[in-house]
Amino acid sequence: MTNENLAQPTKPIPAFNLWERSPGRWILKYLDPAGSKRWLQHRVPVTPDTRTRRQVEAYAVEWLRLLVCGGAVAVHVEPKPSKGPTLNALAEDWTKLRDANPRLAKSTRDADKSNLDNHVLPALGKLAFSELTTGVLRRFVRELRDKRSAGTVRNVLGTLSSFCQDAMAEEWIGLPANPVRHPSVTRELPDKEPTEPLPVPREGAERIITSDLVPAERRIRYAFAVLTGMRIGEMAALLWQDIEGLDGDAATITVNKSQREGVKGDGKTHRKGHRVLPVHSQLAPLLRAWHASGWAVCFGHRPRPSDPVFKDLNEVKNAHAGRYIQRDLVKVGCSDKVGDVSLDFHGLRKSFRTWLESAGVNEATADAMLGHTGGSVARRHYIGRDLDAWRRAVDAIRLDLSSGEVVALPVRLAANAGPESQQVEKGATESDGSRASHGAGFGATRTMAAPCSNVKRPDSLRNPAANKGAGHGIRTRDPQLGKLVLYQLS
Repeated sequence: MTNENLAQPTKPIPAFNLWERSPGRWILKYLDPAGSKRWLQHRVPVTPDTRTRRQVEAYAVEWLRLLVCGGAVAVHVEPKPSKGPTLNALAEDWTKLRDANPRLAKSTRDADKSNLDNHVLPALGKLAFSELTTGVLRRFVRELRDKRSAGTVRNVLGTLSSFCQDAMAEEWIGLPANPVRHPSVTRELPDKEPTEPLPVPREGAERIITSDLVPAERRIRYAFAVLTGMRIGEMAALLWQDIEGLDGDAATITVNKSQREGVKGDGKTHRKGHRVLPVHSQLAPLLRAWHASGWAVCFGHRPRPSDPVFKDLNEVKNAHAGRYIQRDLVKVGCSDKVGDVSLDFHGLRKSFRTWLESAGVNEATADAMLGHTGGSVARRHYIGRDLDAWRRAVDAIRLDLSSGEVVALPVRLAANAGPESQQVEKGATESDGSRASHGAGFGATRTMAAPCSNVKRPDSLRNPAANKGAGHGIRTRDPQLGKLVLYQLS
């Protein structure tokens, strides 16, 4: 209807009222302009201009004006109402809308795009949103349920639901409600099978950390994962500057970023996952040795504060790391499966959580240390920032690392040491030289390099007290490693 075809009526428009037969579908009732005093009906077409009651009232007035202008509309054949845009037509716009949302993680956007391209559009792409009835959606869920796992079916329907919800919010479509969320549709969803945690057994964890059959760079990685509970992505993004007080007794690790699979550069972890972790007493000497010599041997130069702690993890995906740990478990004589399920790198994080529970650590503290979001306000704001309590919690986990060489600092001559200390150094060097190690790992380093310049040494190490059993300034045995280690104290 246009103003060009509109003539001034010779009499006022008849009385009318509107009836919403179903959501978004209106019926116009009006008195016969011919004077028969009968009520006639006219179905209001569903268009973008007839979504609200006010728009429908404006349409009714316009239509009745044309009707009383001489009956031109009385024989008018209404055009078939438009079904609206199809899913294919709006898929690209929705993808751009999601990409521009900074609150959505890239992994979420990638998963939604994969579900859209591989499942939703091939089956429903040619349909308009108005054609997504409960029957259509229930058949879609049943067909998908026969081919895919329960988790995949639920994820795909979640993507379709978000698509419809955003299209409604942006006023791309005029649906009165999200059809995907209809109870008749959600009842068709399969129940997701609960996944039981599969932690790496304690014996397997101890062996892959201490065995010389495992490359040095992977041994320190396994030790770090099982004694901090950090995710593989958080370990990949960890920098040396995020570890503070490494030479002291109260070292901490700041976790505030994550490396996602297939994404280069440092991403941001969820703000509720930000935390400061204490360094386990058994992990501290391993990290010191890795910083002093092992990292440089593996990667060709001394570590800088801006360097990642585990440089090789930047190119390793979770599945790839899973294959490594399975091979290493078999090498050291342990099973790489629990039942019929293969263990993966994430199992080390699950081991950390399981051992915390076994040690009697309360659930709120364990969740906070793992970066989990609790179910209650008290847990979300749990006072878990008490590093002393967290340190007692992680130190409750004890591993037997004395059966093999985990890491070793390079043997160094202490300042002002007498012949006795030189004799100790010689014996240690000969013993270490006879030990077979894997490749050029940091456990095989026997140089006398100076300590890294960017690590501050506490006063207790600059001016140590006399140590019985060796020359002044020499520590002859590391209590955690159970082997001879000499430290340069000046």
